[in-house]
Amino acid sequence: MIVYADDTLKEEVKKIWKICFPDDSDNFTDFYFDTKYKNENTLVYVIDGIAVACLQMLPYNFTYYHHIIPTAYISGAATLPAFRKKGIMADLLTFAFHEMQRKNIPISVLIPQEPWLIAYYEQLGYAVTFEYSNQVLQSYTEDYDTFNDYKIIPLSSQNNNIDTAYHYYASYFSKQNFCIQKSRADFEAIITFYTLEEGEILTVCKENVICGLCFISQNNHSIIVKDLIVENQTSKSALLNYIIKTHPKNEIILRNPCEENEKCCHNGMLRIINPECMVDIFAKAHPEITFNFSLLDNQMTSNKGYYSIKNGKSMKTDVEFVQNKKLNDTWIDINLLSTLLTGYQIKTLSPEFHFFPSGHPFMSLMLE
Repeated sequence: MIVYADDTLKEEVKKIWKICFPDDSDNFTDFYFDTKYKNENTLVYVIDGIAVACLQMLPYNFTYYHHIIPTAYISGAATLPAFRKKGIMADLLTFAFHEMQRKNIPISVLIPQEPWLIAYYEQLGYAVTFEYSNQVLQSYTEDYDTFNDYKIIPLSSQNNNIDTAYHYYASYFSKQNFCIQKSRADFEAIITFYTLEEGEILTVCKENVICGLCFISQNNHSIIVKDLIVENQTSKSALLNYIIKTHPKNEIILRNPCEENEKCCHNGMLRIINPECMVDIFAKAHPEITFNFSLLDNQMTSNKGYYSIKNGKSMKTDVEFVQNKKLNDTWIDINLLSTLLTGYQIKTLSPEFHFFPSGHPFMSLMLE
């Protein structure tokens, strides 16, 4: 049976985590269960009184055409080795989808732990939608000259300017479409995470005012710079100059949201839980688009139906009613709908869908 966790099951969930994610340090696991874990967000699959699988549905917000959409981020999805390949995780995720629907959460997102898991999650209705770009800097160049009045200040949990740094960070990403947002508590957790993982969080300040921010971690011989956000080129130059000079023997990789005509990498997946909600917002944002389709959803049959987008409005009709009228329309599955409504790599799809606007959904700093 599937149940929500309680304090007793929490310890079982933690045991499953340590078995299934052996690369995570005890410090990180303790940090996660102290700061991110909540019983009310955790589903556990129990067989004969034994917890054999679990997942967490962590709450985040997602910006979607000037709307703030509640989102459930799937974290810690794990099954004990002896109980794998029995459909347990598929049942657990399907149960989670209906719980999200009950709680009025329109979408779910996740980051697959391994590339081969992409195909597995696609079978459950997820589609790859999130992406990022990489820019490689191998050595110091004159493009990144700095100026004496720009100061680089590391950020830690002991700093007094965490509130200011968070306001700067949140203000930037709140303006981005198709973007996972972070709360103040999320931001504090990120700071603690980077401390545990021996990373760095840097701010660049001018006259004690933050004008740039980035997150740095090390992967083998490369330095990964995530979410570099700055007010101007000078702030960027100051940060990059500092990073390159303090890591002279490393390859520097900047990881940022994608832009048009930029080569991108994918790193996350999205599943629509409530198509009516998402289609309605999309229709209002694009009154010029007319599109009719019938939707298939193997895990959530209540989503099945005939959807119409026209003149900034949307409508869902029962499929059987449509079939009785013998209307000829386009059939798509829930995976493709996620791709179309977020604009992910539209030009790689069939030409019949090229009128959908392109987008670049972005998800970063999820403690992955």
